[in-house]
Amino acid sequence: MMGDVYSTAQCVIAWLRRGGRDAQSALELQSRFVPTLQRFEGEGRWEDALSYSFDDPHFYEKFDMSRPSSVSWWFYAQFHRRKWFYRTWILQEIALAQEVLLICGSLRFEWSQTHLFGEFITRSGWGSELGRSLRIPLDEASPGNRQYVISFFQRDYREKNLRIEKLPSKDGQRDVVTAKESRHSGLALLERALVEARLTWSSDPRDKVYGIVGLVGKLDETRSNTLLQVDYGVSVVDVYTTVASVLLKSTSDLFLLSMVEDALERSTLELPSWVPDVSVSYPADFMLDSMRDKYDASGAVRDTSVSLCRIRSGVVYLEGLQYGSIAELCRRTDETVKSSSIHDFINLCSKLDSVYSSGQYRWEELWRTLIADQANGLCPAPIEFARHFHDWMLNEAVLGLRKARHLNEQRCRYRSWESFVQSSHGVEVPTLAEIDERALYVDETFETLLPFVFAQETKAHQRLFRTENNLLGLCPASSQVGDFVWLLQNANVFFILRPMEGSEHYKLVGETYLHGFMHGKIGSKWPVDFQQISIQ
Repeated sequence: MMGDVYSTAQCVIAWLRRGGRDAQSALELQSRFVPTLQRFEGEGRWEDALSYSFDDPHFYEKFDMSRPSSVSWWFYAQFHRRKWFYRTWILQEIALAQEVLLICGSLRFEWSQTHLFGEFITRSGWGSELGRSLRIPLDEASPGNRQYVISFFQRDYREKNLRIEKLPSKDGQRDVVTAKESRHSGLALLERALVEARLTWSSDPRDKVYGIVGLVGKLDETRSNTLLQVDYGVSVVDVYTTVASVLLKSTSDLFLLSMVEDALERSTLELPSWVPDVSVSYPADFMLDSMRDKYDASGAVRDTSVSLCRIRSGVVYLEGLQYGSIAELCRRTDETVKSSSIHDFINLCSKLDSVYSSGQYRWEELWRTLIADQANGLCPAPIEFARHFHDWMLNEAVLGLRKARHLNEQRCRYRSWESFVQSSHGVEVPTLAEIDERALYVDETFETLLPFVFAQETKAHQRLFRTENNLLGLCPASSQVGDFVWLLQNANVFFILRPMEGSEHYKLVGETYLHGFMHGKIGSKWPVDFQQISIQ
């Protein structure tokens, strides 16, 4: 009903309660930057605008602008932390309305300008830069980041032909929608929307689904109704499971399974392990979101003619190939780095074969795996990241020396790296001599290590692992020794599965990166005959 109201209204007015210094600063910054950004956009030079750094004096000189103070940016961030910006239901208000006006006390914000400015801060990297330089967390506060789903709806899908058929559900309890195979089908839109909507907030966890399926139905050209009828008598588990079942059976790459968060983050514990808990905010290591189309683990054996799965009584039946079990795990990447114990990485990697199945030496396996072989939007990562990895390791090693209680013991650990270097042709692994020399300048910043740091940040909560057959990968934090690495038929990525005690079923732990096999390579050691497995 509200979707009809928003879509037919000439203007939707949103009340953000009182004004304040945060709102005043946000409006001043928006008024100062937006005319310039609109000029860039109108001239087709949006990418030029994104190339400037927030502290580049040429930007402000060129457009006769004074550089905003850190206090102004801080209040801007505070304004965008108001609860209204996080609510799930505002997606309908903004995505469907012809025009949206935000009223904050006596101040007025045109949403189109607010979003343009927010999108610029996010895509230009200003949010991250301000966060590092001024400790102002603009990256997550920016509406261009948190409400990206809005532009996703408006820009990418309103002009596409979305054709969906409405069919009754098998149990007859509620209507569901199933799509014809198409990347731009209504269900593909819904799947993506559920990912983006995890950044929003709702008082009732069912609204994370109800708010989105209603919006998808409204944006669809056929003006179909929602995926399922809004019914607050249905439990959260049933709502989430129903949507997940429809998506899993109707899409072609099992992407829904990548949406499943680590068990440590899950709040709806009664859900089947394969159903995403969308009440949880964005998974800490949803590593495949931006790189979804860059991986193709099933490439060599992909068969789109087969039915991917069957679902019965909360159990998913699929087919897959097993690639071995986890034999050794490091701590979470961020914990390893924080404690300056990166020797653990070297120690694990030293147990691998000198030359990996991909033909790469061990040192290259290691740095590529730590960043899931993706950087700057490229996959595989550029070879120059080997040098960034060297400087990152060198810096972390020096920090380890400074924190060490037993300096000689720590230096002996680093001395063992030299044998690793010699056996692995690992010129990118620091030697003890380099570490000692670098220790004299530890307070200086190594600019070349920063790209590796940024590439690795999104993998911070994952763990480096080695399988019993000496494969290397990254897995969710809750993974355990004895968990299995599986390639499920037609999936773009690998998954960690855990046998359930006293059952023939597996539990889904989460998606995983398996180095050397993310682009469709099937090694000669593994049979290509898929076997049926079940996940509960």
